[in-house]
Amino acid sequence: MRWQRNTLSPATTHRDNGPMRIVHVANFYGPGSEGLTTALRAIGTGYLRAGHQFATIGPGRTNTRVETAWGTRITLAAFHQGNRMRSMVPLEFLIKRTLTELAPDRLEVSDRLTLHHLGPWADDHDVPAIMIAHERTRKWVLSMAMSSLPVQGEPDVEVTHRGTLQQYRNVVCTTLASFELFERLLPGRARHIPLGVDLEEFSPLKWSAPVRRSYLRNHDVLLVHAGRLTNDKAPEQSISALRELRRRGVDACLVIAGSGPAEGRLRRLASDLPVEFVGFIADRARLATLLASADISLCPGPADTFGLSALESIACGTPVVAAMTSDLSELLSAGAGVAVAPTGLAFADAVQELLAIGTEDRRTAARHRAAEFPWEATIRALLDLHMAIEGDRTERPFPAAGSLQGADTF
Repeated sequence: MRWQRNTLSPATTHRDNGPMRIVHVANFYGPGSEGLTTALRAIGTGYLRAGHQFATIGPGRTNTRVETAWGTRITLAAFHQGNRMRSMVPLEFLIKRTLTELAPDRLEVSDRLTLHHLGPWADDHDVPAIMIAHERTRKWVLSMAMSSLPVQGEPDVEVTHRGTLQQYRNVVCTTLASFELFERLLPGRARHIPLGVDLEEFSPLKWSAPVRRSYLRNHDVLLVHAGRLTNDKAPEQSISALRELRRRGVDACLVIAGSGPAEGRLRRLASDLPVEFVGFIADRARLATLLASADISLCPGPADTFGLSALESIACGTPVVAAMTSDLSELLSAGAGVAVAPTGLAFADAVQELLAIGTEDRRTAARHRAAEFPWEATIRALLDLHMAIEGDRTERPFPAAGSLQGADTF
């Protein structure tokens, strides 16, 4: 791997410790996991710019290895989980074998449900490891993550967490709610490190009058819902909010950007409303233009965590209405939006509340809040955490593609 010159601030590099070989394993993700994919690309790019090496291991249809602008991307053949748009590497020993061959200096793990045994592997191989808690903590997830724990009814959350995470050096929490839980369970190990947003790619400057007109189609208010069309994201509440707004005389329309198994049901639900389904938007510039040109972004997922989609919206100057049962309320301070009950009626109330604020005032407030979450701050905090662990490292590239036995098609 070719080493790149550092372009981050000097506080990021810690030259006394030297470059690191960092591997990130994310077992339960796929084409539908836009947020995690975005995060890995941003973090990997930052690591490379700081002079480190970065590789990801995740599920795929075949065993592959690809060199990208944000690091080495390794996939291992996986079972696909039907309509859930996600996939999972079924045999953990393949991941462990690949890790052994990569010989990382640091390990990051994004899935405590199926990869909880990587903590012991890292401990056995003297590789400092951190768990990144992207997902929201649920008792049923924890019971599955600790199969040896006797479960009668619902599991004991504290016992389960200590059993699965005790061999990780730190648990990185992207939200304050998650941090408070893990700090109580594993005192001194939890770190609050929010994710970030590309403030150039997602900007109010992406606002486009022609794009706005093309979506409005003679209506007055443009709402947008960006996210997977799955039950856990509750996209039907965005449609319910539109129906209630129109009943109140608000001439609003809704653009739904995303795909998923609930699309057919949602189309039927919205058949009598001005709702346009545009599918998953892979082009980030096109997505930013849509978000910037809308009036309000709706994020009704009742259990959403940090919410990169919501952060991208406010970075574009578009305030967000989110479910108060999610963790998105942490993002929506300082006028960036409001969090309310996850119902169509409550969302309609919130949309009207935000529309009552002057357009430039609400766009400015949203952008100012997003500016507090640059990716550079996330990367700096993660590297500081890795660098705080002393250890000898030798500058060397990852093994050549042909030398890795864990994937037949490398």
